[in-house]
Amino acid sequence: MVFIGTFGGKLCSGILGENVTLKIRQVLYLSILKKNIGWFDHKDNGPSVLTSAMASETAIINGASSDSIGP
Repeated sequence: MVFIGTFGGKLCSGILGENVTLKIRQVLYLSILKKNIGWFDHKDNGPSVLTSAMASETAIINGASSDSIGP
């Protein structure tokens, strides 16, 4: 019985973490799309830098949210 409760709690917190990560990625992507075209000319705002930042930072948030929420 304890196994089922623990598994259910971990599953729910994992799903919650994934949903939070998805929402953050959507907000980040929409904010990038709304930028002026000249913003992308800067070296720090290149496509590879932005893609890497979106992947790494949201993965950190996903790990933090799913680890801290779980039992």
